[in-house]
Amino acid sequence: MASQRGGPAMSKRRTSLKFFKYDDNFVTYRAGDVIFKEGEHGEHMYVVKAGNVDLKVKGMTVETIEVGEILGEMALLDQESRSASAVAASPLPRC
Repeated sequence: MASQRGGPAMSKRRTSLKFFKYDDNFVTYRAGDVIFKEGEHGEHMYVVKAGNVDLKVKGMTVETIEVGEILGEMALLDQESRSASAVAASPLPRC
């Protein structure tokens, strides 16, 4: 797990975690588990509570999502299919 100090990115992560502070709807994923697939209809967004998630487009990792970051929100906002697949890069005990 990488850590970052200060700056807007750290502030965004804290805000994301605070937003889901009281949510008790968590799912556990193992490294390699597919959270959602590119092209699927999206009905949920996620916040990473521990571990990392790789976002993949056509099988290529384009971004790694870290603790406190949100993923899957775009399919909810634009009502389009998932633009990438999300795969647990490390164990995610609470996502």
